Amino acid sequence: ELTVIFGDRDPAGAAEKYGMANAVMWTFMPKLEELFYVPDPSLHLRMDYDAPSTRARGIVGVSLRICDLFAIIFTLLIPLGMWFLRFKKAHRGEGTPHKSKAEQSDEKKEEKQANDLIA
Repeated sequence: ELTVIFGDRDPAGAAEKYGMANAVMWTFMPKLEELFYVPDPSLHLRMDYDAPSTRARGIVGVSLRICDLFAIIFTLLIPLGMWFLRFKKAHRGEGTPHKSKAEQSDEKKEEKQANDLIA
């Protein structure tokens, strides 16, 4: 259940908000009712030209069936997996510390000395 009462100091602004809200509600509500089970939708949009601001009051409850939950998870799993793979590929090797050229040359000298001692 949701009731929204549109008000504004400018009556034309309140009417514009009311019209936009109606357009959004009647665009998305039928599609939501097709996709999800909505037992008793109760959405009310009203106008109050004397109210200084818009106010809303209502109770919103959400429940999901197990099949809906699995559908949502599987729908999101592929795009999130692809994003994660691109992220890992883009950030490969960032966790290893970078060594300066002086440190690299010191390591090569130490490795050469170790090889000379072994041989």
